[in-house]
Amino acid sequence: ARVDDARPERERQQQHEALPVAGPLVALGGFFVGAVAAGRVIRGRRGWGSWTTTLLSVVTVLLAAVTLVLAFDDSPGLTERLVITAVLAFAMGAQAAAARSIGFRELTTVAVTANIVGLASETWPGHESHTVNVARGLAVVAIVLGALAGALALQWHLAVALALATLVVAVVTIAAWTATDERRA
Repeated sequence: ARVDDARPERERQQQHEALPVAGPLVALGGFFVGAVAAGRVIRGRRGWGSWTTTLLSVVTVLLAAVTLVLAFDDSPGLTERLVITAVLAFAMGAQAAAARSIGFRELTTVAVTANIVGLASETWPGHESHTVNVARGLAVVAIVLGALAGALALQWHLAVALALATLVVAVVTIAAWTATDERRA
């Protein structure tokens, strides 16, 4: 009887250790839908415009909403986690589409990784691209500082990390909107 009693516990452990499928699929779907929705708003326009401000304002509101949810419920159930995942993925898809329309086409995770590899592999004494290396170096420093700030915030609470991300998106949106509004005046 003792062996039979232990079996359900082992099965539960194996289920928790199994490869997650639902979360990544929800994230991929949410990101895709966010990018499609933003693409419909952008409609081929380039540069910063009211559409960009609107998109990034929506991203800010979605991030703030998830931050508030997690601030008051730090252990949501599976359904809530999947909804949170979908909302965050939608926001990130919309943000990526907005960044692409502004002209940051190369600002992808692949480009960030390539930047680090380029800095490491193409930096040697006497190499002529000093300006490129300085820019790459500053980008790597910004990436590391952002990762460090996020990791430290996560040590406190997930909502704190999301609040910082929300603040960054809000500040960038307001600053760019103000700068483009001043240029038009």
